Amino acid sequence: MTLEKVIRVIGYYSDASYIERVIATFRKLLIDVEWIWGRRINNVYEIYLGVKEHPNLKLAILNLSKTVGVESVELLIDAKVEKYIYINGDFKKIDKTTNENINNSIIKYFTIYIPIYTRVAGYRWGEKYGEDI
Repeated sequence: MTLEKVIRVIGYYSDASYIERVIATFRKLLIDVEWIWGRRINNVYEIYLGVKEHPNLKLAILNLSKTVGVESVELLIDAKVEKYIYINGDFKKIDKTTNENINNSIIKYFTIYIPIYTRVAGYRWGEKYGEDI
């Protein structure tokens, strides 16, 4: 279980400053971004953020949902972050028992964290859909 909140931002690519605008929305309200993971599919960015719990978090999500180029902002309510590593051309899930058997020098080469979730509360242009935050 993670102590931070996991947020998914989906938006359209217009220029290289898209990721900077997303991060700046949280930093303006003094919210720390612990990690970021994303991918680009055609002209759509899907960005996952790990942010610390903060009193201004709901306001930051509302502000981000009204930003030009951002299609939706979703809070992944029950998100758990799972660790995967790339070994010999394949991704393998790492848990506590597997982590002890793998050499630490392999893990530092390529590790990704993927959020797993079942409940979503989201905003589009300031209007809520899904569950309440």
